Amino acid sequence: MVVMLTGCGPRYRDFYAPSAPAEALENFLESRLYRERGDYERALMEIDIAIEADPGSARLRVERADLLRLSGNLDAAARRLDNILDDFPEEPDALYIRALIARERGDVPGAIVALESVLAQRPEHSAATFMSAELSVAFGDRDAAAHTLEQYLQVRPDSSGAWLALANLYWEGGDFRRAADAYEAFIDRDQRSELAFIRLAQSQHALGDFKARDEALADCVEAVSNSPSCKVELLRAIAASKDPDAFKGRMDTLVFAVSHDLVSLEEQLLVDLSLRILANQPLETSNRFVKAVLRERPGLSDLAYHLGIKQQLVGDHTAAVGTLEHVEAVSALFVDAQYASGQSLLALGRIDDASRIAASLVEREPELSEGYRLEAELLWRTGELGAAGRALAEAHVLFPKNPEITLALADVTYLLDDRERAVTLYTELASPSMDELIADADSSDSIAAVSRLASLDIRQGHIEPFLAHLSRVEAVDPAMAATLRGDQASIAGEWDEAALRYQEALTLNARAADALVGLGALACASGERDEGIHFYRDALDTASNPLTRAAALEGSSRCVPSSSTEGPEPR
Repeated sequence: MVVMLTGCGPRYRDFYAPSAPAEALENFLESRLYRERGDYERALMEIDIAIEADPGSARLRVERADLLRLSGNLDAAARRLDNILDDFPEEPDALYIRALIARERGDVPGAIVALESVLAQRPEHSAATFMSAELSVAFGDRDAAAHTLEQYLQVRPDSSGAWLALANLYWEGGDFRRAADAYEAFIDRDQRSELAFIRLAQSQHALGDFKARDEALADCVEAVSNSPSCKVELLRAIAASKDPDAFKGRMDTLVFAVSHDLVSLEEQLLVDLSLRILANQPLETSNRFVKAVLRERPGLSDLAYHLGIKQQLVGDHTAAVGTLEHVEAVSALFVDAQYASGQSLLALGRIDDASRIAASLVEREPELSEGYRLEAELLWRTGELGAAGRALAEAHVLFPKNPEITLALADVTYLLDDRERAVTLYTELASPSMDELIADADSSDSIAAVSRLASLDIRQGHIEPFLAHLSRVEAVDPAMAATLRGDQASIAGEWDEAALRYQEALTLNARAADALVGLGALACASGERDEGIHFYRDALDTASNPLTRAAALEGSSRCVPSSSTEGPEPR
């Protein structure tokens, strides 16, 4: 019983000689019993008896002042402390109780001053340390709070609580380097805090040390009872990673986590994670992750659309067609999925299947443009430019404000040698007035039109308009801008510079078909026929518009071994 009681509050034996009167010690312990029960009146009676037995004890007098404070009699407690400190000016526990009273009165500066006096004598005083840090923060002085905790850790380096409090101070103040060090020190001593692991990871993220961030999250999953929050953060880190090789060895574990451990995740979070993985991870990883999610949540069929689009973008049209079939007819993305499936079928040469989808879309959704666009694409991909032009002209009447139809019509019109009409359409699409028609005036179709105008400018030697159009393209599509600079260099006869610019475009966008056409032209002009044909074929595989496709077909047909110095044919 004595051990239990003397562990609570100010300690009697710390400042009282071992030869203390037995009666004083007995009444002190009785007082402590009542204090623990909240019976402060009886506790005061017992402590008064103890003081009568040992009137010279500062410790007993401090205990009485503290009991007065606990009973709500702050003024009496303060007077008692003043008397004690007159007799014992450096009594630490009296100063600590004075700090408690000052805090309860709202006198934060006074409390801090009293606590500083306590810590000057007893730097290991944990209660004074933590209260001083807390009050310094409340007073707006984070530096003072951090200094107090740092001083305490010099005498108590194994205090996990102090390391955690210091780490939180650094983290909340944005000092992520010191926060990370302090969280690591805390975790070395105590691995039970999920928040500490997550904040350590967030600090490492802020410092750009993504490997350390991910290790902290993985350690959290293992240390904190298979922490769901840390798993989610780890999944977010994986989803946001730009490194294709990141987490390669952990994907099996994470797919398992989605399939089993994380089935309780809300659907929107699973969708967000899946979309981020689709955006940032290679196709193989995206396939495995999204398919695992779809096995658990087949109702999230919209994810099949996004996976199918990614498969399509990397040229896996067979997989894209199979995936897009899983988008349900009730989905808001069903029409988009059917249109994308039709495009992949065209790329695979399955003309009849694509034609059936186009006809079905026109019949099912006559007020939407996708079916008409697919019908026109089928025509220009099979070389029927005249029919494609007529189909697009009819669609343009039905959908005069549709940017995709306008752009396709302009491209086909240009190929049919009505250059003036094509330029009018490009200019209309590139005009700032399109703000009203397109949510983002610099959408892909608008910028494509600007790039077409820039290409025409450079071919005609109109440098100022070219630079004006190029500047707008650079702000939105750096790969296309690099391609245009390659065209400029190629036309000027600067073939090495042109090749560098085209390669830059492909680095920015591996499917930059116009850059592939440019490289094909350079290779053929240099006599590298096989290489040129290879570039043109790659361009045909990736071209998504009739203009680029026509340039690739024409360039391929004209590519012959040559010692000519005339230079490459402009795109």
